[in-house]
Amino acid sequence: MGEAMPDGYDRDREKVENNIRGRVFENGCDRFFRDRENGYVKQSRGYESGGQKIEFDKEKDERERTSTIEEKSGRMEGRKDRKQLEVVRDLLAREEIEHHTLRSVEGEFIAKDVQKLIDGLKRDFPDRFAHQVISRSDAQRIWAIGLQLERGQQLELPGVGEKAREQRARQNAQAKERESRGPAKQVQARDKQPPARTPQQLLADKKQALAKEVAGQTRRLAEAQERGNPIPAKELRQTHNNLFQQLHIIRETENAQARQALESAGLTRDQVQQMDPILRANREATRAETVRGIDAIGATAREAERVAEQRASEAANREQTRERNHALGLTPEVTHVLNLSGPQPIPDPDRTTITPADLARRERGAHEARQRDERARQERIHGRNPGTT
Repeated sequence: MGEAMPDGYDRDREKVENNIRGRVFENGCDRFFRDRENGYVKQSRGYESGGQKIEFDKEKDERERTSTIEEKSGRMEGRKDRKQLEVVRDLLAREEIEHHTLRSVEGEFIAKDVQKLIDGLKRDFPDRFAHQVISRSDAQRIWAIGLQLERGQQLELPGVGEKAREQRARQNAQAKERESRGPAKQVQARDKQPPARTPQQLLADKKQALAKEVAGQTRRLAEAQERGNPIPAKELRQTHNNLFQQLHIIRETENAQARQALESAGLTRDQVQQMDPILRANREATRAETVRGIDAIGATAREAERVAEQRASEAANREQTRERNHALGLTPEVTHVLNLSGPQPIPDPDRTTITPADLARRERGAHEARQRDERARQERIHGRNPGTT
């Protein structure tokens, strides 16, 4: 491979110390490729082969099958790179790991002996070894996400944090100047007041409150179901709508603040559009549990509405049957006998004429059925078998 191309990816990384670059890139890849959601954890256990011990950047154990990932943000040419690939070959051959993924950046230098090891792994383990080459543009996005996740990095891109600190310093200087000019009493009064919360802090408060409310509603729903006293469908629907509206407001506020931060950093409209979906996905990953809770409440509301609708339909059918029986002149006793014998086709009064003789026969049948029930009851009371004297 040739030398790395000088571009935005190089410029973003040039001021970052070498011992930090790997961590930034690894964290960015975790969010960009959703490794955590796919079951990977950072830092694998130690592996040993031929007296050499190594660890990988990420590891996943699934059904007694281990998969590993190693990520290279820059050149691959040293003894460490060769050693890792040699150990990977041995671990794959011994089936100690099921699959290994090597990630590197397009255009970054790879020494000939390292490339030979990679080619050999691809040839001998085509289904168990993968060399994932990341494009320069994706690598730049990954790097920006990694910087965002770094401790103390408050905004999304290089230079944004520095501009924010400069702006805060100017605001503090202006505030001190105003205080020095104002009356002493006003200065003292302002000193006693708590500092105003920033829009970012207010948004964080809303996110925390929503997560707490969703957790509380989820517990309440589970407890009600366990007691066998489910929450009414209408109340569930109102709860879901309220939570979803809060989530919608939070998302819109986040999107607006992120765009403002990116524009303040001097990015073009095209660059903002490229970064926006990545940052959105990153934000959604941090609240996945809250979103799942809201979705679960919504699903429960839909099921409760379905059950309520079914019960209402059954009640309407019963009322319709009662009215038709009344129109046919059927007494409650006759209706009871018909129900005991199973569903019966009800004649349509507009199409069938019911004679007094028909009604008399039905009344006699109902009377005889009651007599049989009474005889059987008396015989059970006196301990005699039905049919004996």
